[in-house]
Amino acid sequence: MATGRRDATEPEAPTLSAAVIASSPLSARRHAEVTAAALDTWPFLRPITSPTALANVLLVPPETGGARGDAIALERAFTQNEAVFDALPAWSAAHPDAAFALVEVESLAGRCRSGGYVCREGAILTFVLAAPDADRGLFAAVGLDLGTSLDAFLLAHLRRP
Repeated sequence: MATGRRDATEPEAPTLSAAVIASSPLSARRHAEVTAAALDTWPFLRPITSPTALANVLLVPPETGGARGDAIALERAFTQNEAVFDALPAWSAAHPDAAFALVEVESLAGRCRSGGYVCREGAILTFVLAAPDADRGLFAAVGLDLGTSLDAFLLAHLRRP
């Protein structure tokens, strides 16, 4: 009989609440310029690299899913993420040679939903509220294929020291 409680022998399902900002492919020079401009605007972002996306700028805002017990850190992460979510479209106007996808993922007990938008030159071109595999379509719109699911990609990169 199900009690709604997790059995002590069951492994805890991984949870994730995070986001990725990805650019369309850029030259090495523009990659460095766009990354520097993003970090000047949002110094809390963390650049990450992936062998499948060397030409794409990939930036990760603070993870909001792992900050259990630290309400101040969790509130700061949510506030920082909202700042990026709200400002990225306008910021993209300064980089007209690139499109940007901001994709958020929520994963709990193996069920993942993602959503976000693609913007370019100050305008949101595509917006997806939340759907399974929405990340793949949003990333495809900026020419990016991570080669894996977003939650697996983020778990691999966020857990690195």
